[in-house]
Amino acid sequence: MRKTLIAAAVIAAAAFAVYKLKSPAGGALAELAYVPADTAVLTVQAEPLDMSAYMQSMGMDPTFFGQTFKDAMGQSTEPQAKFLISLMDRYAQAMASPTALVELLGVQAKMQSLLYMVGVSPVLKLTVADEAKVWAWFDKAEQDSGFAHVKKSLDGHNFRSYSFQSEELTLDLLVSVRNGWLTIAL
Repeated sequence: MRKTLIAAAVIAAAAFAVYKLKSPAGGALAELAYVPADTAVLTVQAEPLDMSAYMQSMGMDPTFFGQTFKDAMGQSTEPQAKFLISLMDRYAQAMASPTALVELLGVQAKMQSLLYMVGVSPVLKLTVADEAKVWAWFDKAEQDSGFAHVKKSLDGHNFRSYSFQSEELTLDLLVSVRNGWLTIAL
């Protein structure tokens, strides 16, 4: 009897998940088609979430992080590090309010998101409110750091590639906006 109840609960949970994933309300759900079946990590925010309110509810004060990033920016001499610090500083500033998210980053104030792995490479997807502001966010980080991207294209899809190099490792940060989604992959 106990095994039957457990099996019924698992089936009910799976049916509910399928129902939620098939519902037209979630835009994140169409993006699930890009997630490999063997991904090691998958996080889906299918219902829009007020990210600014969420961060503040967790006690994360954007002004604290902003000062931390400004201090790090002043101490760093590497253009690659300055680029990442500038991106994170702007992100911290945007967490101050929902309107700042849209104005500074171009992402939606109430956003959907996906985080998954393709092999060992993490992929983050966020819903976009204004594509031009997304690119302005990255352009500002390039101006602050002197670190530049290379434009690339694959199967007609344009993206930016930022190549981070050290003595023993090279990583490419790939950034694109397509169909209302910002995609950042390493």
